[in-house]
Amino acid sequence: MTITVQAKKQVTGLSIWGIDRTMCTEDVMFATVQVEPADHDCTQWQYYSTDTSVFDVLRGEVFEDDMGRLVLPVESYAAGTANLVVRALDGSGTECVHTITVQDAPTDLTIYTIQELPEGSNSSGFFAFNPPDALFDVCEVIVADTSVANVTYDSTNGDFVWYAKNTGTTTLTVFAYCGNAMVRGSCTITVRDRVQVESIRIQGVAHQLYVGETAKMYYTVLPEGHDCTSFSISSDKPSVADFDRENAYMDATRGHVIPVEAFAAGTTRLNVMAGDGSGVRGTFMLQVLAAPESISVTVPSEIVVGQSVGGSFKILPEGVTYDDCQVSSTSSMLDVQYTNDGSGEFTCIAKVPGTAMLEVLVRYGNLSLRKTVRITVVEPVYVTSCEIVGLKPVMNVGEVLGFYLACEPEDHDNDHWSYSCSNTNVANFSLRDAYWDDSIGGQRVPVTAYAQGVSEITVKAMDGSGTSATWRIVVLDPGKVKKFTLPDNLRTIDAEAFMNVPMEYLVVNNGCATIGERAFANCGGLLIAEIPASVTSIASSAFEGCSNLTIVAPTGSAGHRYAVSQRIPWLESIP
Repeated sequence: MTITVQAKKQVTGLSIWGIDRTMCTEDVMFATVQVEPADHDCTQWQYYSTDTSVFDVLRGEVFEDDMGRLVLPVESYAAGTANLVVRALDGSGTECVHTITVQDAPTDLTIYTIQELPEGSNSSGFFAFNPPDALFDVCEVIVADTSVANVTYDSTNGDFVWYAKNTGTTTLTVFAYCGNAMVRGSCTITVRDRVQVESIRIQGVAHQLYVGETAKMYYTVLPEGHDCTSFSISSDKPSVADFDRENAYMDATRGHVIPVEAFAAGTTRLNVMAGDGSGVRGTFMLQVLAAPESISVTVPSEIVVGQSVGGSFKILPEGVTYDDCQVSSTSSMLDVQYTNDGSGEFTCIAKVPGTAMLEVLVRYGNLSLRKTVRITVVEPVYVTSCEIVGLKPVMNVGEVLGFYLACEPEDHDNDHWSYSCSNTNVANFSLRDAYWDDSIGGQRVPVTAYAQGVSEITVKAMDGSGTSATWRIVVLDPGKVKKFTLPDNLRTIDAEAFMNVPMEYLVVNNGCATIGERAFANCGGLLIAEIPASVTSIASSAFEGCSNLTIVAPTGSAGHRYAVSQRIPWLESIP
């Protein structure tokens, strides 16, 4: 008989199956030892816990399964972490280390859900353990009376949903199992009759909006305890205005808030319908107004310091309505006066040189439109000289002439003149009757001669330059003027010869050579004195006291020189 002795097959690998790496306290789980190779010859094993206060192997209950594998019952005691070590005692030194964490088992649980629902509705819920991180093996969620409600449970996340079927009250219970331990929590749930919506009121939106405007609408529903969970919103004419459904939200105070957008001028009805079958609907009539599109501003781009210039604006399209309008300046260089009377007119007052921005701001609804215009404020160009043109020095009663001003420089900025007349009974101007003259490209002011005498018209620039012009007019009444003509043979007019003699028009004869001292003194009514070239000597006091006198004499003559020296108005001839 032959006997064969084979070499002992040692263990080359060990692994532990059938036990999680976490356990609940006071639980028993079974660890199956998987050995390689399967036909090993090891018959002795060492197994132990590195911390027996956490868990340990129940050595008296170790057994082999029907496949010959070693099965180790492991019992947990307290929360903590320890290693389960299994070693083959065949001299190979092969071992397996399996870490196991023991956590507390739940001691109680709390259910969180809405405990009262109307028929046909549902509510989600969840439950929480104490301690919060407690482990469990399996949970059950049940309803005591399934004719009142039923429940579904999602074991993956621990959430449940209970469904209200018929009015009544029942109990919802959660069972949680962990090893040999079990905890339970329960709550009472009630199914009641549904409370339908009785009224819906839309608020928050003005009855008028402008195109492009957005307003927040909210609606309140009565009674407050209604069970409606869905509402439909609509606009009869969404092209005019409609709800911005994407930006709807819930407000803690006002409830359902939905923006409303205005698109085109017109009228539409906004609707909110309850989705509970009650048929209740809230409505709101909304008018959308055409909005201002642009602003047209008319105002000079350049204004002189000290000037007040009128301007105006139009809001387009014409006839469009708006809430408010303001006209202002962004700089102290320019003051703006505007009364918002609907005329669109305003006044700009230039203060100091520089550049300012004029702004017209139109508000409508919660929108606004603005237009800015650049205005340059410049130093004024003053009038340096002016002359009255178009009048005659001598006019007849009833004669009318028009005058204009010739000023230097021509591009001066003075736009206001002061007009005065020394004797309006003799001759006067009429600004009201001023007229346009194409030949001069400007206005002429008419002057009318009313009565015999002397009148002076003065025009003064009001630009602060002090520049003025004066025109002296002698008015004669051809049918009534008293001419005093000296005889042809008179050669010398003696001193005081005609002093205090009433006369209006003096004609010195051709051939007269000398006019003596005070020869015509105090002839206050004397208007014209014609002095021929034959006169070669005139005493300085010859016409003393003749305040209205104008001398008519040839250029360069003694009469001419006398008029200049005595500052008496002079004419070479009467026009």
